Formats: sequence, structure tokens, C-alpha cells
Amino acid sequence: MLQQSGAPSLEDLIVAPGSAPGAAARAVVRLAGPSAMALTLRLFSGAEQPRPGHWAEGVLNLPGFDAPIPALAAVWATGKSYTGQEMAEWHIPGSPALVDVAIDAVVAHGGRLAEPGEFTRRAFLSGRLDLPRAEALLGLAGATTREDLVQALDQHAGGLAAPLARLHEGLMDLLADLEAGLDFGDEDIEILPTDQLLVRLGSLLAHAVLAARKLESRSDANRKPRIALVGPPNAGKSSLFNQLTKSGALVSPIPGTTRDWLVASLALPGGVEIDLIDTAGLGTTEDPLAEAVRDINVSLMSHVDLLVVCQPADAPASLPSDALPVGAPTVLVITRSDTVSIVRDDILSCSSVTGAGLVRFLEVLSERVSSISARRGAPHLVRGRAQLEALVSRLRVAHSVALEEEGAELVALELRHALDALG
Repeated sequence: MLQQSGAPSLEDLIVAPGSAPGAAARAVVRLAGPSAMALTLRLFSGAEQPRPGHWAEGVLNLPGFDAPIPALAAVWATGKSYTGQEMAEWHIPGSPALVDVAIDAVVAHGGRLAEPGEFTRRAFLSGRLDLPRAEALLGLAGATTREDLVQALDQHAGGLAAPLARLHEGLMDLLADLEAGLDFGDEDIEILPTDQLLVRLGSLLAHAVLAARKLESRSDANRKPRIALVGPPNAGKSSLFNQLTKSGALVSPIPGTTRDWLVASLALPGGVEIDLIDTAGLGTTEDPLAEAVRDINVSLMSHVDLLVVCQPADAPASLPSDALPVGAPTVLVITRSDTVSIVRDDILSCSSVTGAGLVRFLEVLSERVSSISARRGAPHLVRGRAQLEALVSRLRVAHSVALEEEGAELVALELRHALDALG
């Protein structure tokens, strides 16, 4: 297989941590590439040397580190590992410093740090993983939000792979029957009558369309990013919302004026459109209705791409610890900057009254949205959608050819194209 210019070489020895970052009882270091086994055998010593597929207990003697490191090691031969290449795993005490020492040792012996997803890419290129599962795993590696993670896990578990596998099997079976009929074409034997061919093509087409619709409904790649203005009551959120969107939301100094979410489209610098959301104030309250609104807000905020936490310059207030979803992406802005005499340059601030700071505020939103859009582009979903669109197109042509009785040879040709579309 040809590699693109500048692409990482499949002949490189690569190394990466195979366990979560931070201290733990045990850490894992993974190696893949032509010299993974040889390097492991060179650095490892114990009562037994690692054999393919078997663990050995001993120590690693790493250059630049005086003490031997207790370790379990295993190696896998070409064709027997996850990547299809030689692989090795070292299980060592879970100190981040030791992991760095181990990785440095591999690099010192001609290896390099693996790029994100590189083990999975090698598994795909060697035929150990099919495209949907490889792309789903890469999606897992790149998941930065809960929604990304759920989506990638769903695909890896069969959300996309299972329907494509069934379609692939159905196409192969139908193509085999068609080609069998072509083999007996001179003997007046009808292996697959036209009415049965149309029924089977129609079934495959229907399943392909359903799979495409399911994938489209799961994907957020085409929707506008959602950015919500959040903060304590009377923090200037509605004033900022009105100034940016030129809408007429009710503005009042009475806390809790905004009960429902207000949504409006907003074009950011660079032309990117977002849905800007004005939310009810967050904070402790004795009002049962306000408390219910707050609970709904927190639930809805888990479906927003970015939370803009608004803090008024003249009356900063802390939010309850449970006011925002855990791990939610946020950006802090000091609102009502016109109410104070000194505004710090190193803190994002703006005024809905004077307009001061709004240009910079929108630029920051644009920068954050660019990274959000890149993550939400979901390459594995985009590729899967393209596959299914091509498959549906080929099956429509095949069905039309069969309906017009233009010849089994042409139907078979379209089915081969459909299989190519699946990859």
C-alpha cells in the first residue's frame, strides 16, 4: 500500500503509554514495529525470557536509569498482535516518571513516540481491524466530550459496524447467486428469477437507507454549535444576549426574570454561525419554581458545546458547586465592565451598554467554536456517511437496471461497485 508523502512510516518502532496518565499501581508501555521484540529481549532479564503470547516476570534494565525496574513483559510476533506487527508490552510500577524513563529508553534505541491513534491505524492497514471499528476507536481516542465518547463507543460496539457487516454479507450472497447464474447462462438454467432479484435488491436498498438515516440522526456534525450564557441571577446575561443578537428579551434588575431558555442565531467573526442561548440565573433559592428551573438548566447544559460563565464586575458572586455539569467546557467573561473604574486587561470583559470588549469577546468565542467544530466534525461519522451514501446510490442503479431487465452482468457490476463503496 502506498503511503502519502510525509505520513508516518509503518517501519518505525513506536512507543506510547498504554494506561491512563497519573500514578497507579501499575502502568503499561506499548511498543509496535519491526524491532519491538528484539528490543524487549535486549532490555529485559528474568528467570525466563518473554515468548510470543506469554508473560515473563523480571526486570527492565533501561539506559539512563541506574536501578533495575520490576516488570512483566510480553511480546507478539508479526500477524499475531493487535497491530499485525511485532508488539511488546511492559507492565511496570505505576509512576509517571518511570513511564517517561521507559519511553525515553525506546526512543534512545531508535523508536519514536506514537502519534494519537497510530496503533489503531496500523491495525487497520494490516487488516486486523475493519474500517468502521478502526474509525470508531480513533473516535474514542479523540473524544473530548461525553457525547463524543458515547457516540464512538456506540459505533465500536456495533452501532455502525453491525449494519455494514449485514449489508456486506447480503451483497456478497446476492452477487454470488448472480454470478452463478452467469456461469450457467448457456444452459438455460435460471438461478435467480428477476422477481426474486428485485425483492433482494429492494431489501438491501431499504436497509442501506435505514442505516444512513440512523447515522445521520446520531451525528451532530451538521448542527450549529450551541453556546449558552450562564451565571448567577442578574449577571447581565440577557443584556449581553440582546446586544449580540439584537433581540428584545426582557431585561430587569429583578433576579430570576429569565425563566426559559432563549435561543437566537449569531454569526461570529469568520462567518461561523452559532445558536446563542440565554439561560435562567444559577444560584441557591427558596423558590420551588426557580429551583426546578435550575435543575432543568443543569440537565440541558450537558447538551451545550460551550458555557460562557458571566460574572458581573460590580457584584461578583460564586456559583454553587453543582451549578455546572462536571467537565463542561467553559469560558469566563466579566460583564457590566462599565460599572467599575478599572478593568484588567488579562481578563475577558465586556459591557452591553458601551460595547467595550464585545469585539474581543466574539473573537474568543470564534476561536473556541473553531476547536469545537473540528472535534464535532467526527471524521469516522463523516466517512461512514459517505460510504452509505455511495452504497445507496449504487443499489438504486442496480435496482433500476434489474427492473429494466438490462442484464444480470450490469447488475453484478453495480453490486461490485456497492461492495467497493463499503470498503
